[in-house]
Amino acid sequence: MNDIKVIKLNNYVKPIIEEIRGKDWILNGHNNSYFDYVYDRSIGSPTNATILNGYRNLYYGRGLKARDAARKPLQFAKLLTAMPNKEMRKVISDYAVQFNAAFQVIPNKNGTKTARYIDIKKLAFDKVDEEGEVNGFWYSLDWSDTRKYEPIYFPKYGKGNGKEIEIIYINKSQDDSKYYSLPEYQSGLQYAEMEEEISNYYINHIKNGFSYGYIVNMNNGVPADEEQREEIERRIKAKMTGSSNAGNIIISFNEGKEASVEIVPLEVSDSHKQWESINKQSEEKLMRSHGVVSPVLFGIKDNSGLGNNAQELQTALSLTMDMRINPEQDVLIDAITPFLMDQGITLDLYFEALNKQEEAEEQGAEKAQEITNIDPSTNEVVDVKEEADLLAKETSYNGAQISSALQIVESVKSGILTKEQGFVFLVNMLRLEESVARALTLKDQAIDGSKFLIDLGEEMSEEWELISEERINGVPVEINLASPIDNSPNNASKQDNGLFKVRYVYKGASSPQRQFCKDVLNAKLVYRKEDIDKASGQVVQAGMGPNGTNTYNIFLYKGGVNCQHFWQRQIYLKRNNKKISVNEARRRILEIDPSDRADFRLPVNPTKVAQPPNNMKNGGRLY
Repeated sequence: MNDIKVIKLNNYVKPIIEEIRGKDWILNGHNNSYFDYVYDRSIGSPTNATILNGYRNLYYGRGLKARDAARKPLQFAKLLTAMPNKEMRKVISDYAVQFNAAFQVIPNKNGTKTARYIDIKKLAFDKVDEEGEVNGFWYSLDWSDTRKYEPIYFPKYGKGNGKEIEIIYINKSQDDSKYYSLPEYQSGLQYAEMEEEISNYYINHIKNGFSYGYIVNMNNGVPADEEQREEIERRIKAKMTGSSNAGNIIISFNEGKEASVEIVPLEVSDSHKQWESINKQSEEKLMRSHGVVSPVLFGIKDNSGLGNNAQELQTALSLTMDMRINPEQDVLIDAITPFLMDQGITLDLYFEALNKQEEAEEQGAEKAQEITNIDPSTNEVVDVKEEADLLAKETSYNGAQISSALQIVESVKSGILTKEQGFVFLVNMLRLEESVARALTLKDQAIDGSKFLIDLGEEMSEEWELISEERINGVPVEINLASPIDNSPNNASKQDNGLFKVRYVYKGASSPQRQFCKDVLNAKLVYRKEDIDKASGQVVQAGMGPNGTNTYNIFLYKGGVNCQHFWQRQIYLKRNNKKISVNEARRRILEIDPSDRADFRLPVNPTKVAQPPNNMKNGGRLY
């Protein structure tokens, strides 16, 4: 009997959470393999795959929407760029299967942040701190080979310095010490695997002549060498075990009369009944583990439960939405809300249901009619005749779409939204044709006005020393020093003379939204007043002038309505001159007395020169 061995097929083994000694990460199964195990069940089991695909579609519906999008179109436009729908769809796909999912939050150069999908299988929890909180996550391309793919640490969202990638992790674990969430259908995973194996068994049992298994008689004697016997067993097992070979193998070494190998199939006449019974049980257990109200909703034929008529199906869908879908959607929305609020997005979010599109569109149109052609920063009616005429030619657009589109166009012109943000909003929210949206938002709005001004700027040479730099509010800003200027230098200003030069530098918020402000700040040049006046006669920012005109006074209004920047005066003294020292010049500038006013004339500049438009009345808008 010692010469007879039974080689078993694959056994079901339940993976466990794994803590690696000496490491800072917690893995979900050996080498983080439990994610792969769950995923394999989601594509290998027909019933499990069907249910999960159905839930995935119900979770996402028609995408993430906002009940107040019509009243807050700018915020909704930011939402579409900060967290694009295609990224949300990927995250939901992970969440539907794993009940774990994640975004990576990527900081942008302009100070904003963008959420992008990250593969959950490549993430592992950092160990909890002394207070039982998780502060970050580890990322590796392959957890089975961490020497080659060394894990990289990323902080949990809100735990970083704001300049690095952070992770928004989504699961249902209320206690950080529990780390990973188990799938809601955890109890059905073994039945999913059972269904997979039966499917493999079906086809391979047929291919193998409906054999239940085999007895392999080695009739040429018992090998004396144990290693030789094990090698024979290993080779036979590799060729014939598992569901792909549909049966156990019994290997028998004996001193038979024949020297050949004899393979005897084990016949089971009622195997089809076993298959039918196991299949039915697996299907029922899977549906129960998933909380399926009606199999018909997922395209699964069923002879019990709710029927096929429309009313009963609608009831089943309502129960499914209330009991399963809506709670999980709330988990997703709650997880992303802190990130969105940090981006200035405070929308009333929801996932639009697949069967409620028309209702949602009607509600959105009704609300959109409330906002006609309004500048979002001032609530004033604006002139967007050119864009309105373009939209009017597209007879397929209703009044609500047109009015909302015009508001977005104005926001792009004002620099409140980037061209790309405006384009995304028009296409995804208002469902404009891409060609129309591109014509409205991506066309050149200016003749590179910022470049025009920058080309007039200069870097002060070492011949000149900065002796005064100040922002003056409420007092004269412009100052002439000493004797009349020499008109021969090409870069001379009316405010200059042979000893002094007066220049202006662009100052204010370091992370501007408008391209004009970004360009001028990054240039780090100084400008004559004449340069700024000259730029004011060019199309620096189209549509930003009074009544929607293309030009305005840049010296007074900088980057336009609600701009956060100002012009700061700088005074330079010619080095090594024989008339006045640096200290004396600074004293005179700071302590001007009546006796000096013959040389220090003080023409008056408007106060607005040193004042950001967002601090002006009505944000700097002219009425």
